[in-house]
Amino acid sequence: MHSSNLGNRSQEEAAEHVKRAHHLLSDLHARLAKLKNQQEIAESSEAIREAITSLELALSKLTVNTGGIL
Repeated sequence: MHSSNLGNRSQEEAAEHVKRAHHLLSDLHARLAKLKNQQEIAESSEAIREAITSLELALSKLTVNTGGIL
């Protein structure tokens, strides 16, 4: 595979991770406004972890793609 194709794929993967994180955080924002019990708080905590992981994956792909220069 050509290096520019790898770069494009990496950027597309990073964009998907950011898109997923955006969705998770938007959902979390709506859920936090309605929290009523400990179970809902625990579920929101898991959503925060998922969003952070998605953003970390996107950052990793972008770092590799840019040679560490962001």
